[in-house]
Parts: sequence; C-alpha cells; structure tokens
Amino acid sequence: EAASFADFGVKVPLEAGPGGGGGGPRLQAQALLQHLGTVAASSKIPAVRVVRPALGRALRLLVLGYARATVAALNGRLEMDDAVKDEDIPEGFEVVNKRPEPVYRVPEGFPIPESQRICAELLDHV
Repeated sequence: EAASFADFGVKVPLEAGPGGGGGGPRLQAQALLQHLGTVAASSKIPAVRVVRPALGRALRLLVLGYARATVAALNGRLEMDDAVKDEDIPEGFEVVNKRPEPVYRVPEGFPIPESQRICAELLDHV
C-alpha cells in the first residue's frame, strides 16, 4: 500500500488521482515505486542497486516540486490579500519562531591564557 513521500521534513499528501478511491493508478504506481525503493535499498544484486540513486533523486525532486507549488499557492493567496489561516498551511510548512541558544564566550580583552579560554568555550558546549 502507498504511503506519503517525505523529505526535508515535508510530507507529500497522498492523492487518489483520476480514479478516485484508494485504488487509483497514481496510488498503485506510487506503491510500486516505494516497493522498488525498498528492494533496491536491501538488494545485494548490483543491477538492482543501480536504481537507488535515481529513486532518491526522483523522491527529492517530487518533494521539492510539491513544496514549490505549495509556497507559490500560498504566496498567490497572500498577494490577493486573502487571509491564510493556520489550518490552511500544510504539514511541514509551519513557521516556527525559535530563538538560537545563547553561546557563552570569554571576552576578547580578558587577560587569561588561551588554554583557559578554550576550556571555557568547550565547557559551554557540554
């Protein structure tokens, strides 16, 4: 059964395609590609392992295409002064306000040996 493709923290939602329902041709092809990716990742046959880089690149391009289309659609809505609510933003496109962790360092002009300065900065990372 087909599962959502995901890369960069962005999940491409499953779409039933023209057939509607859960058995559309697009979902069947997606399930086949996912199965081939699993087989290629664990195969010891050199002819099958060759497929691995191509599937990885195709997955990345699929997710990037979805991300570009989603961002373009959201930008289009913003340009038309259409209000974009939190529930309109797909999973993986949330804006997160996160402050970087503070980094403590010994001031440059502080009269201590270089070894103590390095120790203080290393202890900050621990």
